[in-house]
Amino acid sequence: MTDYQIILLPAEGYWDWVQACREYVKAFGANLTHDPDTAGRYLNPNQIVSVIIPPAGYPAQGDMAAWFQKNYPGVRLDLIPVETPEALEQLLGARVASHNRLGRTQQPFSLAWPTDYAVVTQPFGAHPEIYSQMGVPGHEGLDIRAPMNANVYACADGTVFQVRENPQGHNYGKHIRIQHRDGYLTVYAHLMEIKVKPGDAITAGQLIGKADSTGNSKGSHLHLTLKKEGATASGLTRYPNDIIDPTPFMVWPTPKPTPAGALPAGCLVGVNARPDGSFAQGDLDALQKGRVEAVKLPQNVKSEDLDRIKALLPNLWVAVDLRGKLSENAVAPGEYVQMVTADIQRFMDKGVQHFQIAREPNLYSEGWGTTWANGTDFTIWFLEVYNRLHSQWPAIKLGFPGLSMGEQVEGLRQDGWVFIEEADAAAQTADWIGVNAYWSSREEMGQPQKGRMVDFFSQRYPTHELIVSEFANVNPQTSLAAKGEEYTAFYQHLRGQAGVRAAFANILSAARGFDQQMWRDESGKLTEIPLSVGKRNF
Repeated sequence: MTDYQIILLPAEGYWDWVQACREYVKAFGANLTHDPDTAGRYLNPNQIVSVIIPPAGYPAQGDMAAWFQKNYPGVRLDLIPVETPEALEQLLGARVASHNRLGRTQQPFSLAWPTDYAVVTQPFGAHPEIYSQMGVPGHEGLDIRAPMNANVYACADGTVFQVRENPQGHNYGKHIRIQHRDGYLTVYAHLMEIKVKPGDAITAGQLIGKADSTGNSKGSHLHLTLKKEGATASGLTRYPNDIIDPTPFMVWPTPKPTPAGALPAGCLVGVNARPDGSFAQGDLDALQKGRVEAVKLPQNVKSEDLDRIKALLPNLWVAVDLRGKLSENAVAPGEYVQMVTADIQRFMDKGVQHFQIAREPNLYSEGWGTTWANGTDFTIWFLEVYNRLHSQWPAIKLGFPGLSMGEQVEGLRQDGWVFIEEADAAAQTADWIGVNAYWSSREEMGQPQKGRMVDFFSQRYPTHELIVSEFANVNPQTSLAAKGEEYTAFYQHLRGQAGVRAAFANILSAARGFDQQMWRDESGKLTEIPLSVGKRNF
């Protein structure tokens, strides 16, 4: 999938190199950076990094192939030695003309993605402190997201030569081994069901089993091991039993057709309303001038204000935040349901169905550390709230809240990546999933773990409806005019992405905070953001 290629350019003369890549980026959707660490971290660990290498192009790193091998082992590299930006433009132009993104003259051995979930939950070589006790230098394969009973597909053409149906007595539990060309062999472990038998001829992408967590496993996933005959003896790998790293061989999956019944492309242009629930004329002006198609309201918005909004914009789509006060004291699920019941009823009476339960639950200010201790506790809490509300309003659409994605900050935030793993069952159960996306530069807007955070969630939850609960450029040095242009581009990108219902910018207005993010100031004057968004041609 071309979105997950990043091109590393020399910092010296950066914009000349950017110009040389222009047509290639338009054709294949690659992203650009001049920072080697950004390229290495781009989409752990399945990225392709195309490295543009002029003479002495990276004085701090030196040999870029050796640098990546040391700092980001397993990253697939596309090394492009060139002398000048003009030479690069010619080389990339030839790739565009031949529709050959990586310029390959022949197809090497590769591994098609084996599940419907393009997420690696544990990379090759991870946690040597654990796996060294088992006689290997680190994790001896890739753990790939696969909920219980999810489909497992063969990675390449080959022949099934071994099947283990008995889940007992083997770390892999139920598993399949397939022999491929050139001495390669794949192992698919921790399965629930096996759909092939020894001797079967297999084609890449063929359904071979169903996922589970049999054997030595915690939580359903697919463990994929790759072996290469003679690899250990020849020194190709330091792992025993000819085990090699599958990461460089993995082919990131192309987008699958939208599942039957799933939301089609057509993300709505939305904005978050004022946090205190009030609506002034300036807010209505910003909605109208920005040609807003959706708005997310706090639960304390007055019914008469909702009526005013709907009278102004009859086709406006509405979602509601059910916040509650979750950080002052522990709030039991039943108590929370009592807090929100009256507001849900009055919104449901006006045709609103989509409600978000809580907000950024991995933040201390939003309930972490008081109402729940971690994502596991939140899951228990969320599921009880979800079931109680659904029993009262069967047609209600309850959302898993957007998270504050980032590392652990003591006393402020639990690591967002850890939290989503712990709260996976809650997200899987929810009727829709909220995603927060923040960035500080135009470059970050295009990065998967910043502005393109929705990509991570669409890969992890491909059958769920997604809503971008909050997004913004949070850099106070970026002008509001530039932010308006970025937001328009952001909406337009999501417009063509199936499964995303709406994206809500931060923020319509606010009495305090949200500096350099508001669509109108406290005097009622509109900022450049809605003026720019309203000029869009879609």
